[in-house]
Amino acid sequence: RPCTKLQSSCTNGSATVSGRDSDGNASTWLASNELHVGSPPNGTGTLLVNDGALLITQAGAYIGGYPEGVMTVSGRDTVWENSGDDIRLGYVRTMGTLFIDNGATVRNAAGAILGRSNSSLRGRTGIVSVSGAGSRWTNQGSVVVGEGSEFSDSIEAVGELTVTDGAYVSSAVGNLGGSNSDIRAY
Repeated sequence: RPCTKLQSSCTNGSATVSGRDSDGNASTWLASNELHVGSPPNGTGTLLVNDGALLITQAGAYIGGYPEGVMTVSGRDTVWENSGDDIRLGYVRTMGTLFIDNGATVRNAAGAILGRSNSSLRGRTGIVSVSGAGSRWTNQGSVVVGEGSEFSDSIEAVGELTVTDGAYVSSAVGNLGGSNSDIRAY
């Protein structure tokens, strides 16, 4: 996405973690601190984990942290393990999107927030799409789809969760909608 005239600076970044070696060892990225896909002040980020690769996050993840982040976990034997804090999508004035497809697995030891706003953090949109037989997203904590602000009628959070074509999603608790939120579950 190109920079606009209103932005003083803008950065775009992308990363790919892909495949296995001839001995079957997965290409691996270990993020021992937070993972940000799209970072301040005006960064757009994309991350692709596919073809049997492994991503390990030990302190949670922000997807869409200013202004947009897109993450795709795709393919059989491809795994993202989050052992840290929550996964947050569309957290602050942003759009965050996570695609889990083609038999990939995301194992989350915490919870997830899809679209969030409060009185000081203007949230936007968090989208997760899980599709295809064998594709799995498991969460040991709560999954909140749209967490709006109770303090302002003008601040809206949009959360969207789509599970299709034989995919599987689980969570300890499912929370659809908070104050002033727009829920889109298909």
